[in-house]
This record gives sequence, C-alpha cells and structure tokens, in this order.
Amino acid sequence: MNSALGETLGANEFLSSVNQVGIDQVILDCRSEFEREVQGYLEGSHWFDNCQIKDDVVPSHDLKGKSTDLILCIRGKRSTKADATKLIQALELKSSKLDDFEGDLRELGKELKVTRFVHFDALSALLNEKKILLIDVRNRTELNEVGQIRGSVCLPLHEIPLAFTKLNDNDFQERYGFSKPNPLDSSNIVLTCRSGRRVLVADKKMKPLGFENLRIYSGSFNEWSQMNGDSFKADFNLDYDILEE
Repeated sequence: MNSALGETLGANEFLSSVNQVGIDQVILDCRSEFEREVQGYLEGSHWFDNCQIKDDVVPSHDLKGKSTDLILCIRGKRSTKADATKLIQALELKSSKLDDFEGDLRELGKELKVTRFVHFDALSALLNEKKILLIDVRNRTELNEVGQIRGSVCLPLHEIPLAFTKLNDNDFQERYGFSKPNPLDSSNIVLTCRSGRRVLVADKKMKPLGFENLRIYSGSFNEWSQMNGDSFKADFNLDYDILEE
C-alpha cells in the first residue's frame, strides 16, 4: 500500500482506469469550484476544493481510513501531486494503485454530471464558450428598464408553463426569439433573474415538464452588475398577446 501518485495519465488512459469493472475505486476530485462548475464532474467522485480538507472534518469523513483497489485523482490548474498526496495521507487512504489526471475533464469524452449552482466566473466562461442557454425569467419591462446579461434570453416567469404546453416550436420561436428548449438538454440550461429568488420558482414550475437538471445562477443580475459583467438594456416590444389557458 502506498500514498504517492504515479505517472500522470493522458485522457484515454485515465478513462480506461475509470471504466474498469469489478474493482473498488475511489475518485478524488481536487479541482477548483470554478473548474468543476465549467467542466462538470464524474458521478460518484469526492470533491476536495484544490485538494484541501479542514482538519476537523478529517476524523468523520466517509473516506477516512478506507482501503480500496484503486485511487483516481483528478487535479486542476492549482493543485499539485504533492497536494494530492498530502490529502490522501490525511485521509489515511490505502491502495496499491494510484492514477493521476491533470487537465480538462471534458477531454475524457465521458458523460459528466453538472453542478446545480453556477457562480459568476464559471457563468462568464460558459457564456464565452457558448456552452449554455441562459434564461432570464424576469418580465420584459424589467429587462427594458434595468437590463439583462449579455447572451441571455427572456422567458418570463408568469408565462411558464404555458409557453411550453400551449405553444408549438414555431410559435415559441416567434414569441421569444430562441428555439424551444428540449427537456433532455436541461443540464445545459441556466436560470437567472434579478436577485436569485424567481429562478427557484421557475425551476419548480419547469420540473414537471421534464426539466430535471436545470442549473441556477443564484447571484443573478444583481451580482452580475456588481461584478461588472457585460449587460445591456433590452428593447422588447411590450405590445404582445397574453398567454391564456
């Protein structure tokens, strides 16, 4: 048994280790919160922000003193092999094989889970990569007067769920200016509002429609403005038909 990481593996080699069957393994995710929010994470992995763990947490941690066939460590830009080794030693993890991967987890080509909440830096990166659909659930008047995040679209909270249940794809596109979202793509959809309250209501209203994995920007427009994020005042035509049952 040892606690020192071996050679850092490439994406294909590391994926082969992850996909091994019939063995017990522990996956340590030692990336930053930002990297985890942008890239996603492997189901069943244990997250330690930049390989850190508080001393008072160690004694009661589920992994404390665990013996396993394989330890898989995922490191980001700010954590070293020495950091990971220190974490493994602190947890008293025991294994005869320790594999290491450093880089963007998306390189694995494996389906990844996504975090429920997204913070400013991660949202900025995802918008720049054009990886998400950012839906602002405030009403059009508010977006005209206060502004909205550059790259976001508007789907007012009071028009959910009727926007999905009453409008076909063409009518939806014409009314809102973007394609009707598919519930299967919900993990690539982020909700925003002004302070982070209305997004929770929108999430609750969209779940029965099949949107099970929506993501939340809890800081919403207030935080975005405070962080000097790119925004603009919308120019929506307020002369529109009211959606009714």
